[in-house]
Order: sequence, then structure tokens, then C-alpha cells
Amino acid sequence: VSISVSGSNSYTIDTSNNVGIQTDVPAGTYSIAAQDIPGYSATISNSDAVLNTTGEVLSFTVTYIFSPAFIALGDATILYSNDGITWSANMSHVNSSNLPVIYGRDAIKLDDEYIIVGNYNKYFITKNGHEWTEAGWPGAFGGSVVPAVVSDGSKMLAIDSAGNFATAGYKYVDIVFSQVLTGPAFYGLTYYYKETTSTGYTVIVGDDDTVFSKIGSSAWADVSPGLSTVYLNDVIALNANKYFVVGSGGTVYYSFGIDDSGNWVNTSPTNVSTNLYGISYYEYSSSNKKLIIVGASGTIAYNDSSPTTGDWTNVSITAETNHFKGITAREGVFVAVGTGGIIYHSEDGISWTKATSDTTEDLYNVVSFN
Repeated sequence: VSISVSGSNSYTIDTSNNVGIQTDVPAGTYSIAAQDIPGYSATISNSDAVLNTTGEVLSFTVTYIFSPAFIALGDATILYSNDGITWSANMSHVNSSNLPVIYGRDAIKLDDEYIIVGNYNKYFITKNGHEWTEAGWPGAFGGSVVPAVVSDGSKMLAIDSAGNFATAGYKYVDIVFSQVLTGPAFYGLTYYYKETTSTGYTVIVGDDDTVFSKIGSSAWADVSPGLSTVYLNDVIALNANKYFVVGSGGTVYYSFGIDDSGNWVNTSPTNVSTNLYGISYYEYSSSNKKLIIVGASGTIAYNDSSPTTGDWTNVSITAETNHFKGITAREGVFVAVGTGGIIYHSEDGISWTKATSDTTEDLYNVVSFN
């Protein structure tokens, strides 16, 4: 850890165990700032330190807490960021417990623990971002890959590429298949909780135009739009009555109620025909809202007028040959990731800047945390 001490003179203190002691410093008042480490927040004791009259000793303690704003996931790749702009080195590795390299596809936070899901029937839990506990799904669940996981506040909800849905109870015990849905692979999952009615809404999407919904404790309902040749990659809920799905060939569909019929409306952009893999939404204000879609060959488009229509503006990065696989938003910043380790960020969804990435491995998702 490198600590910068500034005042009438400047010092850089190399510390061990996060405790810094600097001798032979002139007497005075100094401001101490901890090194910015992507994925971690720092607190400093005695940050405005007044030295003793002889000016001999300045001491302080720095505490780092794992609290990433963003996590990007891919093949043998985990990257952290506090702002979506500066990213950590690749944190996926074989650790002291000889756990296998993590192939991440999605992540959630429950209490003070972060959970990353991927392939090989495993998921991984961490509190500090570098020490991981391995856990496994029952039976064949996730044996190929777990493409998506969300939380309802107390447990995990997960889907896999074999067409299965499962829940994991509090603290990841009592993992059960609440329902096995035979059929195509699933790729996208969302959950929305309506507080006024204490009702949860779960929607999953996948191959062959598949959409299943589950409202509260009701049975799963097939609410597919009826597009037999389209595969759907992602889904987002804006509220209990507004959902968007994206998929192959520039497909975007909007639902005004996930009940037995689905209530789907085609809102696909006329100026995008590439495969779409991710969708995100951010409300800057009541009059400034953006829905962003991303996809193959640098495709990015936004809708800030009426997302329930096909009024999209194409702001694709034409020089980008890699494919965007995931997108998220936090505090006004959109972050999109994709193949070749690409990471782009935007503060308005219109102008995009490429960030420096510590990997050329494919990134499949990026997740934001409050």
C-alpha cells in the first residue's frame, strides 16, 4: 500500500499491514490520502495528523474495505472498479485453497458477501475480493454454465444453460430446484419486487424465443412473444408492469404486463440489425431517462424519448470489431464490456470512452452495486 502525505512537504510512505510510520518529518499539520485501489474504499485514522513538536513521528492506520461499484466477469477474469473508468488487475486465480480459476458469468451481493457464478457446477463467495469460498449446486444444475443470478434480498435465484431454474436459501444453504423447465437454454434473468403488494416478479429468457414468468408463488407461465427463430439474451424490469427483452437480429420487445399472455409489443430499432446481448436503464431525472442496448460489433443504441416505441438512436462504435456482451449503470455512469476484454464507459449513454483493461479474455457481464 502506498500512502501519500501532503503538506509543506510531500512524502510517499510504503507501509506493511496498512500501518504507516514516518520519521524525521518536519513539525506541522498534514493531510493523508490513501492510495486508490479499484474495488476498495479506504478509511484513515488520524487523517489530519498534527506532528509532535520535535516533528519526529507521524503515525496512522489505513483500513481497506472491499466495496466495488462495478465487477466485470469473464473467462478466468474478474475485474473491479470504483467508478467504471479505472479497473483493477485481473483478480481471478488459483488461491491458497487451490480453488479452480473462476469463469464468471454473473454476480450478486447478499449482506456483506459477494457471490460470483459461472461454470463447472460452482459458485464462489468472497468478503474481501481476493479470498474465495467454493460452493456447488446440487445435481447437474449449472454443469455447463450458470449464465445469470439475481437476489430477492434473502436468497439467490439462478438459471443455467440446460433450461433449469433454482433457488438457494439464506446463506446459500437449502439449494433447491423450485421448478425444472425443460426446453431451451436460458440466458437472462430479472427479478422485481413490488412493495405495495409484497409480490415478487421473476422473468427468464432464452433460446427459441423463450420467456417464462413467475408472479409471487404462482406457477411458471410461458409468456413467449411468438418469435420462433429469435433467441433472447437479456431482460430488464423497470417496474412490475414494464419489461424489455433483447435478442438476435436487433430484437427488442416490450411487455406491459407479464401475465399469462405476456402483452408484447415490438420496439426493435429500425437502424440496428446486429445481435443484441445486453440492456440497461438509468433515470438521471424525471425528464432524463435512458434505456441502452448493446450487442455485436460495437453496437450501442439508446432511447430517451419513448422506450415503448422503436425510437432508438444508434451510437455504435464503428471502429470496434469486438462484441458487447453486457451493460450496467450506476450513479449516472453506464459501463459496457465484451469480447477481447473491452470495457467502455459513458456518463450520458451517448458519448463512449474506452477504458484500460487488464485482460484480452472475453468479458461476458458487468454488474454494479450500490
